[in-house]
Amino acid sequence: MKHFRFTLILVAALMLPTMLFAGKRVKVGAEQTGEYYPLIEGKRVAVMSNHTGVVGNRHIVDIMHDKGFNITGIFAPEHGFRGSADAGEHVSSSIDERTGIPIRSLYDGKTGRPSAKDMDSFDVLIIDIQDVGLRFYTYYVTMLRLMDVCAEEGKHMIVLDRPNPNGFYVDGPILDMKRYKSGVGWAPIPVVHGMTLGEIAMMANGEGWLTDGRKCELTVVRCKNYTHQTKYEYPKSYGSQILMNKVVWGANIVVPTFDKEDPIAKNHQDTTLFDSAFSMAKLTLENDPMLEAEENARLRKILEDSYVSNTSALS
Repeated sequence: MKHFRFTLILVAALMLPTMLFAGKRVKVGAEQTGEYYPLIEGKRVAVMSNHTGVVGNRHIVDIMHDKGFNITGIFAPEHGFRGSADAGEHVSSSIDERTGIPIRSLYDGKTGRPSAKDMDSFDVLIIDIQDVGLRFYTYYVTMLRLMDVCAEEGKHMIVLDRPNPNGFYVDGPILDMKRYKSGVGWAPIPVVHGMTLGEIAMMANGEGWLTDGRKCELTVVRCKNYTHQTKYEYPKSYGSQILMNKVVWGANIVVPTFDKEDPIAKNHQDTTLFDSAFSMAKLTLENDPMLEAEENARLRKILEDSYVSNTSALS
């Protein structure tokens, strides 16, 4: 009887956060201005973001710029600040037309990290970008590389967290860091890791993943009304690049897919972004030799079938 009572209490405790937040709108980190505005007041601020760094229909760069904060630069990840470049495409640095703020591309085919001059231009770095919870997506890699150089230069980094739409799901082998660390795999995590970017950043500090085990001065502004059981759907304001980020769950692998009812997908004239998503998934299979040949073949078949069914929806 005691064992049964303890089990009920344990189950209730595990379910309580989900029950409390059920039906409540998720508030992303960027909305919690009271937690990070005081940290950037009077500071030179850089932002790493793309088109997903929005609150409602407004980008946080526009919001902070209009509030009078000193935004000295924008770091653009893969696909660029506006999310319009193809996977792996080199993107040149530029100027944001609306604000006049310099956009410094981290995907210009050079070092993949800010120059010394770039680092001298800010005191605090804000990270605000939507991720999908897959190891081969590059946004967490870009974040960790920036975190590494911030730790080296003594800069404060603030992560405005966003939900992981696959936060309830963890699967796949841990990356072999000695053999396969790369721009599409930078941490010893599973293929589907279940973490938010803020959680990855805290884990990197706690587990000593940064160079020589150094620590970054880190603040994570968490989401409200979010647990790892929360079903989270992307806002429509994210735009067409999110076609790459939509996923379905099949067997033991996450496969990108188009939503046939999505007007963005209907109006999309080519499958370049979609092709790149499948290429990344195939690369992940090739880089995970722990999978037995039979299992690898099964997962490849899932990818191929899903590719055919989804691309035919666009024709």
